[in-house]
Amino acid sequence: MLHCFAVGRTLEQEDVGWLKDLAAAGHAIGNHTYDHVNLLAAKPEDIQFRFQRCPWLIEGKKPAEVIRENIRLATVALKTRAGITPAGFRTPGGFAKGLADRPDLQQNAPRSWVSLGQLASIPHMP
Repeated sequence: MLHCFAVGRTLEQEDVGWLKDLAAAGHAIGNHTYDHVNLLAAKPEDIQFRFQRCPWLIEGKKPAEVIRENIRLATVALKTRAGITPAGFRTPGGFAKGLADRPDLQQNAPRSWVSLGQLASIPHMP
């Protein structure tokens, strides 16, 4: 079994049948944010290169707000386009502590998140 973590922007592809097939085969699919954002960003320009080129997308928002929304949008995309309820959350960048250093994000993050060292211990979908 494989535990995949999907970036929400992948759900913008015309055909997401390949992701639905993975889930149907019993592989767990988790949330990896919508834009593969930097969860440790303290300044808007550090969140993701996309926002450096398109600052109007996050204008007037604090980094934590943008990151929370990015996590939420990935969940919505997985459910809407592929009918998948995310099985966990994986931090982009492979931070060993996951969201442990971001209490401002923990309360709004998906119910469970994992760090690289925890992947082997996550129960897989039947």
